[in-house]
Amino acid sequence: MKFKIIFTLFNIVILISFIIIFFMPFFMLGWDYTKEFWVSNWYLPIIFIVIMTLLNGYFISNWKLFNLLENEDWKQILEYTFRKINSGSFTKQQIKIFINAALVNSDLDKIREAQKVIWVQKPGWKDEFVLYFGIPYLLGNDPPHMLEYFREFLEITTRDRQWVLWNFAFALMMNRQFDEAKVQLAALKDSADNPVVRALTGYLAHGFAAGDEQMRDLEKSVKERLVAEYPRPKWDSALAKAKENVQAAVLSQLINDAEAWLFSKGDSYSDGKEVQ
Repeated sequence: MKFKIIFTLFNIVILISFIIIFFMPFFMLGWDYTKEFWVSNWYLPIIFIVIMTLLNGYFISNWKLFNLLENEDWKQILEYTFRKINSGSFTKQQIKIFINAALVNSDLDKIREAQKVIWVQKPGWKDEFVLYFGIPYLLGNDPPHMLEYFREFLEITTRDRQWVLWNFAFALMMNRQFDEAKVQLAALKDSADNPVVRALTGYLAHGFAAGDEQMRDLEKSVKERLVAEYPRPKWDSALAKAKENVQAAVLSQLINDAEAWLFSKGDSYSDGKEVQ
């Protein structure tokens, strides 16, 4: 109901605004000037009609989806967006809505199925959606496939690259490839500018710190720099912004653990789990 009201009010406001602008010369300057204005600006009504047609076409074509979102019917939202993806007629926005609906419904299998379709039909979108379709690998308790998935995207140049590199380091740890994981964490310490990724990097290094001097130094360096650069209020602000990222939302519990580590007193290596 709210969506229909907004849609109606939007059209009414735009239409009234156009009428006021188009007929304002008549009320202010008279009929003779108005005729000249209309003749010299004959294209304005055409532009208005085209814009209104496009905007209304967008709303009408997504009418069912908007109604489902308004009703928070996540099961139907999942089915609707999944059908759109399988039909080959989908947008980037619909993919993001689909992922959220799949997470709400705890249906990771549908994300995997959709990935196969999208990777074939829109291969140019892979880098943009690498984190979205990496969620089943993060949550699926399948370390070999997780490692294989993120290895493919190590060379991407988008803003998500540091998340991909951290995921890859995490996957290496899950696969007990500890030496290579340490190399990745050491590289991330200097390359990551996202404070949450840096905190997670230090937290993973904490798992090695009890038995590895290099990782102990890395953990200490990350912790000292982050605490100095991000005192608690600034950290809270950065964390809130970071959680707009789909992966940060999925890893919220791990991020909470990293936050507790970050603001804990002392090194507390004995609290960490030695993974060697």
